[in-house]
Amino acid sequence: MRWRGYARPPAIAGGIGRRENVKEVCHLAIIKKEKIQKILSEEIKYDYWFGKTKKAPYKDVGQGDEIMLKEPGGKIRGRVIVENALFFDDYKKLNNIETYGILSRIASLAKKEKTKYITILLFSKPDKYLAPVTYKKKDSRRWVVLG
Repeated sequence: MRWRGYARPPAIAGGIGRRENVKEVCHLAIIKKEKIQKILSEEIKYDYWFGKTKKAPYKDVGQGDEIMLKEPGGKIRGRVIVENALFFDDYKKLNNIETYGILSRIASLAKKEKTKYITILLFSKPDKYLAPVTYKKKDSRRWVVLG
């Protein structure tokens, strides 16, 4: 079974973002300025998104995709490449996996926010733009698939 270009993920993990025969896609993520600075300086090598419905970035991002990092109401400050994408449809599954030390903390946050769908992205190759780029976005989405 295939869903939007993704092979069906393993049941235990909820899914690992590996797409077959799909080109890398460019995404725009709206993130706070402080967090963007930490990502670009490699202090943070991952980020997570919670959702009550199956909306982007849940299963819309995969390994090798480029994510441009934009401040809310500001400019695009840099970009990263997705090293790995993990998808979960229940926070309880995070407690069963010991691969990353961050998962138990994310599970407790997901439980607190009463969310169902969780996306965890591991980053590589952060690239800070010397001159920030302007992109006019006219809606309140925190994630945009640019293509």
